[in-house]
Amino acid sequence: MVPVTGPLASSLTITEPTWFGNPERFTLNRQWYRQKKPYDIRLPFSMVMNQVVSIVNPGNPAGGTAQCDLLEPTLATLAYNKAYGKFVDKVKDPANWAVNLAEYEQSLDAMVKRTKQLTDFCRALHRFDFLTAAHELGLFSTPKGLKKKGKAFANNFLEFHFGWEPLVKDIGATIDLFQQPMPKRMEAKGTGSAKFNHLKERVDLSSQWSDREKNFVSYSKLTATFSVESPNLFLANQMGFVNPYVVAWELVPFSFVVDWFTNVGQILGSYTEFVGLSMSSPSNTTYQVLDKSVRNSRKSDGLLLSGGDYKSVYCIRANNLGAGPEIALKPFKGFSLVRGTTAISLLLQQLR
Repeated sequence: MVPVTGPLASSLTITEPTWFGNPERFTLNRQWYRQKKPYDIRLPFSMVMNQVVSIVNPGNPAGGTAQCDLLEPTLATLAYNKAYGKFVDKVKDPANWAVNLAEYEQSLDAMVKRTKQLTDFCRALHRFDFLTAAHELGLFSTPKGLKKKGKAFANNFLEFHFGWEPLVKDIGATIDLFQQPMPKRMEAKGTGSAKFNHLKERVDLSSQWSDREKNFVSYSKLTATFSVESPNLFLANQMGFVNPYVVAWELVPFSFVVDWFTNVGQILGSYTEFVGLSMSSPSNTTYQVLDKSVRNSRKSDGLLLSGGDYKSVYCIRANNLGAGPEIALKPFKGFSLVRGTTAISLLLQQLR
């Protein structure tokens, strides 16, 4: 084991003597550990920085403080959940055959139907019977009316998106799993970010208005080294046969719609993500930046009394992966093309 010393700490404060009240313009506090070469241990680290970028009235007590808000927990959770998802994707390339088998009858019927349709189409082309080939693809039987056309498209799109596409991907992932040798050592890393831009608020003080604007940005990074401890369990986990909760959730109608707005599926999957693996040198880093602007004005005439622009930086690294993802609502930023098409198709299916 490489010798590790610490914790070590340092602090720095820069003051502005001409400011009334709290004259601190800049504060920096750090805590860290040291190790000797080859520097192969991810050691804990923490840092908090507060800075007054500018102030409106140096002579006013409200204008000279360097203490800003730190660590917006909701934002940190969103960034961590994103990083965790990417981190898990690096560890394993899943093929969810447990869900495929649970939906066996429905998938098999769709496969037989489409396979027969393609076979009949190819046979008609082989005979140069283009009229029959067109009929096999439904080119001469387009539904009449906007509603029927929409429902036909919706049915075909949903069959592809939730039937054929994941099935073909799982087949490809399974081929890769069996072709590639069992990895001896894997380096995994996942990063994620989340932000609140221009979070404005007005605080009603006794004789003043305090207008505040905040810009939060939070980053999260997870790293670890894995080795395969149980090849059979690792393979079963990659193919989706270890966690029954994930299978049950996937079979709940419209569960994927819930996962558009929250991370229930991710929470259920986290219980068995690393089955069959042993982990070493994990680390979990949270880095958050806050830019804040405060303007205090008198209620009676709107005269600007005090305020300032402030910056805070919070960083902490722990030698673990944290407690795992937490349930959180995802900020809605509009639908992507595929997700929007899926939502419209589901709506069209409900039309009579």
